[in-house]
Amino acid sequence: MIENEPAWFNCWPVGVPKHIEYPKVPLQEILTRTTFAFPEKTAIVYGEREISYAQLEALSNQFANALVKLEVDKGDRVAVFLPNIPQFIIAYFGALKAGAVVTAISPLYREREVEYQLSDSGAETIVALDSLIPIVEKVREKTQVKHVIITRLEENAFSLSHPNAMIFDQLLENSPKTAPKNQS
Repeated sequence: MIENEPAWFNCWPVGVPKHIEYPKVPLQEILTRTTFAFPEKTAIVYGEREISYAQLEALSNQFANALVKLEVDKGDRVAVFLPNIPQFIIAYFGALKAGAVVTAISPLYREREVEYQLSDSGAETIVALDSLIPIVEKVREKTQVKHVIITRLEENAFSLSHPNAMIFDQLLENSPKTAPKNQS
């Protein structure tokens, strides 16, 4: 065993690298490079739905452009209050592409925890699942949140008229698929 190597390296499978070299680029650039190399390969599988890298790149660009239109600037905080659904990944990469900082909030959090994370991060925009909106509404006045973006588990299942909220799918539909102009 080489000095300073973890003990489990003694049992490491042959041919499997012990260390991985990651490119020194922003995370969103890795998605863009992967899209260029493998546009039709599957990036996300959610139930029966599959989203290719090219689709994920376009959807995250659309979300980034929507955020830019909402005047989310470089360094602004965007809270993502979603379970493991495609919209989480789209919002996450979209926020990064807009130059924002993402603060992911566990969908298991209750009011006190959500309020603390929103206040502590200074998030002015939140993307939340429709079933979590009651929590957001109870704490919103105590935070800096200006923009609430709502999504659902089912695609295009909205006929929602919620005051001061925007619909995730509608924001995507009304935004270009190209990379945002102020991309970080």
